[in-house]
Amino acid sequence: MAKYISMIMVNAKEGQEDELNAWLNDYHLPEVLQTEGYRSLQRYVLAPGEEGNPKATHKYIHFFEIETDDLEKTKAALNAGRATRTPTSPALDTSTVSALFFKAFGEKLTK
Repeated sequence: MAKYISMIMVNAKEGQEDELNAWLNDYHLPEVLQTEGYRSLQRYVLAPGEEGNPKATHKYIHFFEIETDDLEKTKAALNAGRATRTPTSPALDTSTVSALFFKAFGEKLTK
């Protein structure tokens, strides 16, 4: 099976960090992880001191590891799952959401 990473970058609306993180941790991310082919998830928050970096356009980033022989079928399953997932939190700044898929290539290097 081919390996992919789904990289999702998000921001909370002003003053709604706690509400966004509660929805992401308690509902949305575990529900997305139930999608066929999704294997794991790691969340990250912008490192201290990076707030002033002009390239730092998002505070939160999520990496889902995916294994599938048919990425389009997996994406379709992800989209179909929206009908049964918890509704989007009003704390999510939907105008800044960025989502991309990357396919693994080359050897994985480890120390």
